[in-house]
Amino acid sequence: MNWYVNNVLQSAVVNDTTGVFTFNTSSTTSTANPGTYEIVCQAIKNDGSNAIAYKSYTVTVTPPAAISVTAPSSTVAKDGSLLFTAGATPADSTLQWYIKKDGGAEVLQAGATSGTFTFDTESTTKTTTPGEYEIILKAT
Repeated sequence: MNWYVNNVLQSAVVNDTTGVFTFNTSSTTSTANPGTYEIVCQAIKNDGSNAIAYKSYTVTVTPPAAISVTAPSSTVAKDGSLLFTAGATPADSTLQWYIKKDGGAEVLQAGATSGTFTFDTESTTKTTTPGEYEIILKAT
């Protein structure tokens, strides 16, 4: 089989029974840039001559989400709060806020999916215990 990306031969394997080709978008490949790529698989005879079948696929590579966060002061008193604001590119990115206390596990904050997040230390929340809290924003 021969594999092409935008008409450039990527892999030529005779007598390959798996037919596997990995389209890689790591930063070290030519396909790391956002865009549309045509992937073509060309089946050939066992002796390597005369292509007998073609199949074409289109793959769209999108840029990874990027975020910017404005963080307030790094300390807050009991019964206080801190407001974090964030922007994401592309604009339709999914945002998720997490809290990590004293190096523990990240805990997803249910319903916190917008560009703002309030870290609240009022007695009605679970963040009333003194300690070091890491506020984490993930975008996809």
